[in-house]
Amino acid sequence: MSECDLRLAQAATPRIRVQTLADFADALRDEAKTLGQAAAPEALDVVARMYRKVVQEGIVQRARSLPAGERREVLVPIAARLAQVENEVEPVARVASPTAAERLREVAFAAREGGAQLRALVQGGTP
Repeated sequence: MSECDLRLAQAATPRIRVQTLADFADALRDEAKTLGQAAAPEALDVVARMYRKVVQEGIVQRARSLPAGERREVLVPIAARLAQVENEVEPVARVASPTAAERLREVAFAAREGGAQLRALVQGGTP
């Protein structure tokens, strides 16, 4: 995570900030899947909250500062990555403890919500 912090601090443009945050969200998603399999609900709770924050307060918030001409190129691939999250965490949630499954589904919900907001930005709306 410190590598992401460093990359984010050095990001010179909104585009690079959004892409760096998307990479961080991917790393958190992977961590959530690992923790869901390891039956570590306390740690998973922290990761799920951080994931939601990175998507909502990071990616979506910073995406609003992208110039309109860059939004499609930058946000469509990120929205597609977010759309895959549910497919990736749901199989883990099915075999996880009820608490871990709930946290994994929170990750999936945050991804679905964030993806929808990014698609709205691409289409010229304001999420």
